[in-house]
Amino acid sequence: MSINSTSLGKIILTGEHSVVYGYPALAIPTKLATHVKVWKKREGRSTKQSLPLKVVQVIDVIGEHFPELDLGLSFQIFSSLPQNSGLGSSAALAHALVKAIAGYYHRQLTKEQLFQIVQKCEKIFHGKPSGIDAATVVYETCLRFIRSKDQVTIKKLDCLKTIPPFLLLDSGKATETTKAMIKIASGNPAKKSILKQIGAITQKIENLLQDEKFSPELITENERLLEKLGVVGKKATLIIRAIEEFGGFAKITGAGGVASGSGVIIAFHKDIQKLKNYCKIKRFHSFN
Repeated sequence: MSINSTSLGKIILTGEHSVVYGYPALAIPTKLATHVKVWKKREGRSTKQSLPLKVVQVIDVIGEHFPELDLGLSFQIFSSLPQNSGLGSSAALAHALVKAIAGYYHRQLTKEQLFQIVQKCEKIFHGKPSGIDAATVVYETCLRFIRSKDQVTIKKLDCLKTIPPFLLLDSGKATETTKAMIKIASGNPAKKSILKQIGAITQKIENLLQDEKFSPELITENERLLEKLGVVGKKATLIIRAIEEFGGFAKITGAGGVASGSGVIIAFHKDIQKLKNYCKIKRFHSFN
């Protein structure tokens, strides 16, 4: 018997970095996904040992919740999610693995149980993750996420149809970890003011979405604050400015990066097809 499972990635619409300090963030799922197949080989060794170390560690953490987990199970993983780019690839990996293993053993898990397991797995990759990646991939909808100390509040929002079409552009993988980027942001002397302003923008966007409205100008405001925070690299800034000059609105989505790439950029335009064509001319790589 074999079981297949899929987990979507995540996009932070607004609130990256400020979410670490108790402000709300808004996130949505992306169509890019991670796929997992699990099965028991009749003969030979499990494929588990041929997987990357952190993937093996994730399976081991999941195994803590599945005493019946057979060490002879084999795993096949495929993902269209770029790594180290702010789209929740590690959370999607953990989520897909949990669902596949649960399916193999006919175990029914609640969303809350899935969230707790995925969040535990996320610590392997990020040390002390906020939880927004785990929440978004598990609940698979637009949500408002707040973490205050150790308490997490997740509110699902019915707003996916209100958010206009967008492009996901590649500014290059960040060489820094999420933990390193949080440290860079925390060292900014204007941190408190910047994060407070990002929190206010997040609230404005949420209010508009609840009224079935969307203002892309707020995306640009959020981006400028992230640049002031010092988490956006030169390459990403150049791409964003080019999109703005073309009449669009864009920002990084995720922790960012400064030494090389800053991960994925989310970009809006009143005519998304024109923006696609423009990005092709400029040779900006798009994930959609």
